[in-house]
Amino acid sequence: MEAEPVPVRFVGVGTYSLDLEIFAYVLTRDGDEFMRIQQELFLWILDEVEAVGTGLAVPTQACYSIARAPNQNGAPVPQESRP
Repeated sequence: MEAEPVPVRFVGVGTYSLDLEIFAYVLTRDGDEFMRIQQELFLWILDEVEAVGTGLAVPTQACYSIARAPNQNGAPVPQESRP
């Protein structure tokens, strides 16, 4: 990787994010080499963010299970009989 400044632009505000666009040029025609360089670039960006004492938000998702309400006899209502 070259040590030239990497253009970074603030391009938007998402529902749960501040969106940045980072421009990088990878001069290769080899797909495997591109993927290796891309990974190195992503890891370098994460290291630089951590080095200045901050971090990036990691997307998370929560799944909640809601128990079925019992019928008048106390038994769970079968799924197929629900409206």
